[in-house]
Amino acid sequence: MLSGRGDTLMQMTRRGLLRVSAAIAAGTWLSACGGAPRRAGGITDLTFVSGDPITLVPSLISDFEASHPTIRVSYAPSQSSGTVNTLAAIVGHGAADVFWDDNPSPYLQDELCVDLSTYIDSTSIAAFSPTQLQAFRRGSGLYMLPQSNAPSAFLARTDAFSSVGLAVPTFGWTYNDLVDIWQSLSTPGTRVGGQLIWSPTSTFYLTGWGASLVSSSNPLECALGSTDAITCGLWMWDRFWKDASATGLQGQASWADITKGSLVMEVITSAQVSFVAKNYNFDWTLIPFPMWPQGSATLTTTPFYAIPVSCKQREAAWELLQFVTSAQWEQTTLAQGVSPARTSLWPKYLATLRNDIPSIASIPLEVFSTPVEDGWALPPETFTFQQAALDILNPAWTNIFGPNHVTTVPKGFAKAASAVDATERQDASSSTG
Repeated sequence: MLSGRGDTLMQMTRRGLLRVSAAIAAGTWLSACGGAPRRAGGITDLTFVSGDPITLVPSLISDFEASHPTIRVSYAPSQSSGTVNTLAAIVGHGAADVFWDDNPSPYLQDELCVDLSTYIDSTSIAAFSPTQLQAFRRGSGLYMLPQSNAPSAFLARTDAFSSVGLAVPTFGWTYNDLVDIWQSLSTPGTRVGGQLIWSPTSTFYLTGWGASLVSSSNPLECALGSTDAITCGLWMWDRFWKDASATGLQGQASWADITKGSLVMEVITSAQVSFVAKNYNFDWTLIPFPMWPQGSATLTTTPFYAIPVSCKQREAAWELLQFVTSAQWEQTTLAQGVSPARTSLWPKYLATLRNDIPSIASIPLEVFSTPVEDGWALPPETFTFQQAALDILNPAWTNIFGPNHVTTVPKGFAKAASAVDATERQDASSSTG
């Protein structure tokens, strides 16, 4: 029997309820599939919002209905700004019975999804990446299942490496090698060696230095003040401003563009390989992220399917959730370039890409599969009140690392950590008061 967080929204934090209710009052929410599910003639009607290619959904849902004759499913594609709409729809009891999103934080914060931990077995859980699953946990609960897993790597122009007589690095190269290579590839004002996607959500860099953004013992505390975190930040600052070999998300070397040759290495995910193969008209290859001081780490994505706590037919919704995260479902969608969440399907995914796009037959696509298989494709660390923390950290990152930087890494990190701690404590107090 499927049991979860309860049949009502009473577990939701008061702050979250007020915030999402305000969105409803403002008319900003939309029911995913045209109204509340209905029951008639022994048939359970479910609604489903898909994050997978909608052209594949009809035949897959037909298969599901054939094996579940008492369930009928209405479906729709996910929409931009879906998070705001879905949060509001859950409170308004108009959310789909199974929905897709790629931002788990607000749902975890306000306890808006059914806890799956008591009804999914350990064998089923083991099919997915343990590191990615961490993004869907809060305490002992598991509130989502992954729809896909798209880790990051570097795409590099091979002509730039040839022009300076450098070999393209492979697995085992280090962060020190990166410094030397990017300096050799860079020409002031003309060409930048590579891209650092350094932001408050790219916490894998900190992991690589043995540090973290969020305290491992308390998700209400910021750990930016540690010596290892500051060392990582100083290394980043040096790449942006000391040797000017990197472009970043705060506007450093904003003119750098890989298609124009002014950038040599950019970060892409596995989900972007097909686009690159079809649209980049220069010779390129893929390079894994380097070994950091404390080991390998790269970023991965967090798209998921979940059941909202407003769902009235959880037994049936659980059957549907299992299907849309099943091997059968994934094997169908990977043919459309969707990176699999199941670790075991990565070899098939890479083989499918190479078969469908002959021009990438010799490209080392294992730069994506290896981090998943070896456990160093990491989702972002998150605070209990993630958006409140980002409202502080995003401008702090610009003040420290942007073109008009106004503070140092040690001072900036210490100030940001103190401010995050204060707002997390305040929000925790408001939520329970």
